Amino acid sequence: MAVFSDKTIKRLCAAPTLLVEPYDVNLVKPASYDLSVGDQFRIGKRDGKLGQRGASFSIPSNEVAFVITEQTLTMPCDAAASVSICHSLLKQGVILAAQSQIDPGYKGKVVALLYNFSNKSVKLKRGEHLVTIEFRKLDDTPDSTYSGTYQNLDSIEKFAQEPIDSSLLSLRREIGGLQKTFYRALPLILSAISVAVAVITVILMFNTIAPSVAKRPPERSPTQGDTFSGSGDRDSNQNDTSRVPGSQGMSRDSGKKTTTKPAKGNQR
Repeated sequence: MAVFSDKTIKRLCAAPTLLVEPYDVNLVKPASYDLSVGDQFRIGKRDGKLGQRGASFSIPSNEVAFVITEQTLTMPCDAAASVSICHSLLKQGVILAAQSQIDPGYKGKVVALLYNFSNKSVKLKRGEHLVTIEFRKLDDTPDSTYSGTYQNLDSIEKFAQEPIDSSLLSLRREIGGLQKTFYRALPLILSAISVAVAVITVILMFNTIAPSVAKRPPERSPTQGDTFSGSGDRDSNQNDTSRVPGSQGMSRDSGKKTTTKPAKGNQR
């Protein structure tokens, strides 16, 4: 399949049956056409309308949004098309959900499902670049063309009857609720931790002191026998000395001179 060039797009947009309406030659690119933000959007359960050109709305962080295009397509019987997100939105963290191709014979607007992955709101204005459409010529004319539910689509309500909630946003809200609960309980948690640390400290100190106290010998109080132990020792020493052989005689005669008489057999 060959992609339509800018020359083919301009020629088909100048034909009696316009390929793109309203047509702006400034929105024609070398191999595509830039579709603009239209007058309707839906964020969650809220539907909104944009009045004049330049009116804006914002897609909150982690939220999904349906946005309708300003232009209406009238697809040839031998061509199909696909859309992609514009670079300006992509750089801000907005992505386009995968969408089915636009079949031959389709007539109506395009509804883009956008997802804001960034952590801040992204503003869109009516008339600014939303998506880029690329047309492709089929290798042969099909036996039938599109005649489904979305033929002549001109509103988001016809495209999506039920709102879409962002699961990521719901998860973020739940986490936020848990954080608030945690912060409210934080003082109690810190108090409990402080008490536990104090109890553990006391237990460890007791386990450290108790063994040393158990090993220390008991202290004896002084008795009468202990008080006079010194004099008793002196008396015992004296008694021991008196029991030594010859010690008593030596002590008595220590001051006298002793003479020895010769034996009778030796005298002449």
